[in-house]
Amino acid sequence: MKAFTKKIVLLICFAFIIIGCNKEEIIIDNSVSESMISGTVSVPENSTIDVNSLRISSPFDMVTISDGTFTMSTMSDKFLTQLVSTSSGEVMLLGFSFPGQTNFEVNSKSTALAMLMNLPTSLIMTPEGKLELIEVILNHPDFLSLVNEIDSLLLENKSPLDLLNESLAISVGKFYEKLFSTVSKTIKREYEEDNYPVEILRVGRELTFVNPGKSYDTKIGIYKDEQAIQRLSMDRINFFPTGIGDVIGAIGAAATGDIPSGLEPVEDRYTLVGDGKFEIKVRNGFYTNGLDPDNVSAYVSNMIGWSLDLIVEILPIDDCAQPLIANFKEFAQTALAFQETPSAPEVLGLLYNLISEFLTSTLTITGCLLVENEDTYLRSLSRLTYFTGLVGLLGNVFNSYLGIYQWIFDDGALDKCYEVNGDEVTECNDADVYVVGYEKVNGIKTAKMWKNGVVTSLTDGMNNSSANSIYVTNNNAYVVGNETILGQGGQAKLWKNGVNVYSDNFASANSVFVSDNEDVYMVGSSQENKASLLRATVWKNGVATYLTDGSHNAHANSVFISENDVYVVGYEAYPNRNVALLWKNGTPIILEDSIYAQPTSLFVSGNDIYVAGLSYDGANVSVTVWKNGNPFYLTNTNDHVRVYSIYVSEGDVYLAGSERLNNNLVATVWKNGEAIHLSDEISVAKSIYISNNEVFVCGAEVEGDLSMPVIWKNGIKTTLDYIGGDAIANSIFVK
Repeated sequence: MKAFTKKIVLLICFAFIIIGCNKEEIIIDNSVSESMISGTVSVPENSTIDVNSLRISSPFDMVTISDGTFTMSTMSDKFLTQLVSTSSGEVMLLGFSFPGQTNFEVNSKSTALAMLMNLPTSLIMTPEGKLELIEVILNHPDFLSLVNEIDSLLLENKSPLDLLNESLAISVGKFYEKLFSTVSKTIKREYEEDNYPVEILRVGRELTFVNPGKSYDTKIGIYKDEQAIQRLSMDRINFFPTGIGDVIGAIGAAATGDIPSGLEPVEDRYTLVGDGKFEIKVRNGFYTNGLDPDNVSAYVSNMIGWSLDLIVEILPIDDCAQPLIANFKEFAQTALAFQETPSAPEVLGLLYNLISEFLTSTLTITGCLLVENEDTYLRSLSRLTYFTGLVGLLGNVFNSYLGIYQWIFDDGALDKCYEVNGDEVTECNDADVYVVGYEKVNGIKTAKMWKNGVVTSLTDGMNNSSANSIYVTNNNAYVVGNETILGQGGQAKLWKNGVNVYSDNFASANSVFVSDNEDVYMVGSSQENKASLLRATVWKNGVATYLTDGSHNAHANSVFISENDVYVVGYEAYPNRNVALLWKNGTPIILEDSIYAQPTSLFVSGNDIYVAGLSYDGANVSVTVWKNGNPFYLTNTNDHVRVYSIYVSEGDVYLAGSERLNNNLVATVWKNGEAIHLSDEISVAKSIYISNNEVFVCGAEVEGDLSMPVIWKNGIKTTLDYIGGDAIANSIFVK
């Protein structure tokens, strides 16, 4: 890839997070290199628009059109948009001037060109890249169709920038995508590994923060003993393509998480001073990290920075850029609010709306523009920016900055912790370990949750209950299970942070998963009444959907959400046989139809779907993994064997269950098919979770006549607190 030119670093001013800028300290120099241009203004034949009633304006001049012609002052060797508008400010045509241009006719063709050249990717190109793009646009075979669509609007006396006319905005976006069709086909990016905003390197007490190629700002909060002591800003690496090929190369490199060639990483350093516990919170501002100060700071920094990139290109006014930037920062401090912007088009729409509001606000750019009527010009320009934002919002994802594209797909947060004691610096072990299950209290099973070993009862102990599965996200712990209530049969239960938030009669819940947008899915089985058969059921935010018709007993045992697809596994019981099933978005896929087939758990990794369970051929029982529907048999025995949980990490497949060892059924983990026994005593492994290459397993071990709830971390057992009755840990989650 060709080298990219550097641009001025825009320093963002914050109060609390943002420190205000002082405009009075800025010296305004309005000297520009002027030149005169003359041209014609034309509308389609048979149009009723009187061109001589229109005026044409730029940041440097505003003149009335006379006899279909104009002569006006502009800026030499710049890419600049002219606005042809009515006396009320309605924009009817656009002109676009660029270095080396000889024909300054303003018509539907120049209007289409100006629309395309005001899209973000066009704006951030170097002058060489813009000239190449202009030539490609003007010679593209589909360009005439876009021009004809603008002609049709003008014949109806409609402004091409009318926001009610979404069809033109869609056409502009589709045309632009065709220019970069190679990128459009490969723009979807999927990471199997975490892709964080920065890399953190440590030598002794010195930390080095590296931006390996991110085109967004990152904020780094450093805390000592839970008190903020320093905040660092990691600047983005800007990409300014010198041609269409550079655009394709840059986004292609970003799609793999690599830094494009020709760009150097950005680094910053910090030394841990004193002894104690240091927490490092890295945030890029994406909405999933919420309203913590570091995240808000990064969000504001990126919104302002990207908006300023657009403004200084839309209004290329050189020496006046500094007061323009200061005015925008002052405006943004009050106008910009934290918003959840989950897609690139929505981010782009937010940026352009912010710019449009700035251009039409009372906080004008006085002293920066040479145009006679500044407010009128800015209000006309705001219509163009609103329209451009609409183009992106209607789905033209590629029009987003490369930085926005990275921002959406990267992991928005990275947390590190170090314990410092003299010359010894070690990483903290601050993972929260959540476990759920049950314990018999006074002979009654009571649903329990343990967080870092501290136990909480989920029910009042009046009825038998069990907690079967847990999922933790955004500091919220979701637990599902069941409770048997006299006269109401079994109830499926959902607890959030220990509080029961949903119950369903004649049902039980086996598994829970929370999607990225906080939809809570739980699966299990349910009945219409005591006499009816069980149906495999999935509940989304408390609304039940039946996966089977109730003609045979059926159970749903596990749920997993990936790329907005909902996967569920379970089985349907027929006389003398079971049918193992995987449902994708409610559509069943048969995994096995045999004497005994029972899937118990599933995990989705990238494009691969793993299901764990048992199968029986009439003689032997096998621990089985179905990968994308193909079975792999890990055991083949006529002895007892069980499997309850599956987890896939970095290509390794882990199972948790139990198998026979020395006449005891013992807790067992299978890693890529190889059995690892966790105990010599009677025991069971019910759930497995991998975090930072550490293996967490929960289950139970028998001592005397009672079972104890236990967890194994990397094979080392810890017994959880319990009163002394039978207890078991059913599910584990590490956060």
